[in-house]
Amino acid sequence: MKIESMRTRSYRSFKVDDADLPAEARERLSAIRRHDELREGRCAEQAASREIGVSRRTMYWWKAVLDLRRRHPFMGTAPIQRMLERKGLR
Repeated sequence: MKIESMRTRSYRSFKVDDADLPAEARERLSAIRRHDELREGRCAEQAASREIGVSRRTMYWWKAVLDLRRRHPFMGTAPIQRMLERKGLR
């Protein structure tokens, strides 16, 4: 007997669609991308953060959450929030 999967895509190939993001999340994602562009252009970390108007600490925090979201695309905001709280972050 041959068993076939009904799954059309693997969870590893699933990508979060930026169009479905709330406005605040889109703004943060845009800031992260701009920060990365500035850093690739040999801009100093402090200057890049100042240009965007966000502290370095905040930028790294946003990047950490984005990384979590990309590693766990099917997780909603509540499970990610609980995961961060277990690590001592709010």
